[in-house]
Amino acid sequence: MSRTKVIKVCRDFPEWNAIRFARSVLLSGGLICFPTDTTYGVAAIIYSHSAIEKLRRIKRRAQKKPFLILASDMGMVGELVEGINRTQKRLIDLYWPGPLTIVFSASRRLPSYLRSPWGTVAVRVPKDALSQAIIRACGMPLVAPSANLKGERPALSFEEAFEIFDGLVDLILDGGTLESSLPSTIVDARSGIVRVLRKGRLALAT
Repeated sequence: MSRTKVIKVCRDFPEWNAIRFARSVLLSGGLICFPTDTTYGVAAIIYSHSAIEKLRRIKRRAQKKPFLILASDMGMVGELVEGINRTQKRLIDLYWPGPLTIVFSASRRLPSYLRSPWGTVAVRVPKDALSQAIIRACGMPLVAPSANLKGERPALSFEEAFEIFDGLVDLILDGGTLESSLPSTIVDARSGIVRVLRKGRLALAT
């Protein structure tokens, strides 16, 4: 891969040229790194199996461990999941958009490489303008794990992201330094009881 392109971007009011370039990279099967409302993330479109496998190699991630998916709204979420129970609906109403990732039963239409071995998928609707703009421009959800290598903490600044991923991804959007080191909170409420799988930025009050 050639040297990674860098574009400086305003996280609150992202410039269309930056979004358009990010979209072109993603839709051509490339990888981008950008600041989300939690940490910097590395993203691929969900329907590019080759891009997701490239991301898996870069992240040194086991085949059985799926990536979480970012969606822009409930319309996109509906493409990914099979049914939403009352507890999950309550979590959605309380905390989305925001730093909460929810585990659902995966839609049977979802490619197998996006589902866990247990037939689940982890989904989040981010709150920040930049993530929303990129997802909406692509017109489909993104896999977007945190920007780090296995065992290391996620990148919180452009400099950290560039040090790790220069030459490994096609584009890094420089959104400066983020405010918190915590990733999203992950919960599984398929049984109707909320089970916290990963403590993160959001402290639940369910």
